[in-house]
Amino acid sequence: MTVNKILKNSSLYTFCALLQKGTGFLLLPIYTTYLKPEDYGIMNLITSITGFLSILFLVSLHAAAARFHFKYVTSKGQAIVWGTILLMVLFNSAFWGLICIIFHDALLVPLAEGIPFYPLLLLAILGTMLSPLYLFYQQWLQCTQDGLRYTLNLMCNFLLQVFLNLLMLMVFHQGVLGIIISSFIVSMIFFIYSMISFLPHITLCINKEISVAAFKYSLPLIPHSVSGYLSVMLDRILLNKLIGIQQVGLYGVANQFGNILNLFTSSINQAFTPWLYQKLEKENESSNYKSIYKFAEISNVLCCFVALVITFFSPEFIRLMTTDEFYSSWQPIVFITFGYVLNGLYFFFSKSLFFSYTKYVMIISLSTVLLNFVFNMILIPNYGYLGAGVAFLLSQFVSSVISLLLSMKLVPYLRYYWKKMYFFCFIFFLLCISIFFFQLVDDLWYRLILKIAFMLSVLGCVSYIYRHSLRLFKNQILNKNKYI
Repeated sequence: MTVNKILKNSSLYTFCALLQKGTGFLLLPIYTTYLKPEDYGIMNLITSITGFLSILFLVSLHAAAARFHFKYVTSKGQAIVWGTILLMVLFNSAFWGLICIIFHDALLVPLAEGIPFYPLLLLAILGTMLSPLYLFYQQWLQCTQDGLRYTLNLMCNFLLQVFLNLLMLMVFHQGVLGIIISSFIVSMIFFIYSMISFLPHITLCINKEISVAAFKYSLPLIPHSVSGYLSVMLDRILLNKLIGIQQVGLYGVANQFGNILNLFTSSINQAFTPWLYQKLEKENESSNYKSIYKFAEISNVLCCFVALVITFFSPEFIRLMTTDEFYSSWQPIVFITFGYVLNGLYFFFSKSLFFSYTKYVMIISLSTVLLNFVFNMILIPNYGYLGAGVAFLLSQFVSSVISLLLSMKLVPYLRYYWKKMYFFCFIFFLLCISIFFFQLVDDLWYRLILKIAFMLSVLGCVSYIYRHSLRLFKNQILNKNKYI
């Protein structure tokens, strides 16, 4: 697989992820018009809980399916891999879903203080139980490099979700309940669609050898997956308990902007992972991984610049897209966006551990969630949602550093240009912090002119520094070179 293929798939994944996961951002004007900060906070807290349940249902087996897909060269072998692991996930989803419904008073109500189980949490759980089949179908399309169908699926998912959300909010005036109902309907429709489109390509069976290997691979990743989402969910739960649900709503708006950067890093990671796994599977320790290092370095700089753009123009966009009640939510965005930049570094540094050393991923995960909890407990009581943003940034920094150190020790032949990557993160973070000084300028148009001029200056400097690498990337896209 060439870098050209990686770049094209990365662009496709970024585009379709923006459509699917960017629904909340694109509908922000509607949400903040028809929902109060308290209602928006309820929606965000429920979304966080269902995201955690989705990880519990999948138990990281989707990662095992992607990993073992490349170990079987025949279509028959790959069909058995996907069929075996899918059945394991479906059984697991049904089991844990029923447990959560039956024992909701003990398991869910303490996490969602003040939110009724019937019908909000119940519908959210049922929708989450239906989602693994569609998620597996999308993962299979990524592994088979069918980026076009992957994109079309996400576009349809996005359009249906948007239509139903608008219908529930603007026509039926159902508020938070309408959002939950529309999500359940979308999950049900795509569950049926995935059965029709995906199941003919796989063999539904339980292969003992594959199931044992999948569990051995995925079990060490479960703490990683759970703790990763706990880090995201903890701040909302603690904000609700320590400050109030309104703060969750304001922090949720800030996260919509920060999540744009998360989409970039996640999409790059989705395209990068199959490429790295193929090289590690086929090549030895003496192989030249320069193309991987350069791709990671330039991707990091790109993410830093995107974080700068998001941070600098978020106050104006929030004022344009929301009501006055939400305007102050721009303040934690700088910390959230750079938390996701550092999460992007973690993606690069930890991928070699996912290949052969998954048990060490647990060390990173547990350390991250523990520190995130400590930072939140210290900062939220004093600084509210701003403290939650800083806690997220600090925990992601620690996560990236630990993953780098373990990668350097366990996979010494794979060395990224980590000094350059951290240097640019530090410089761009300092540039982003200057947003607090720019906001002191009262005149809107004068402030915008200053920001645009500043942004163009930074873009010019970065383009000059990486002029040779950018030219090579351009040639790669045009198929003039096969490798960087």
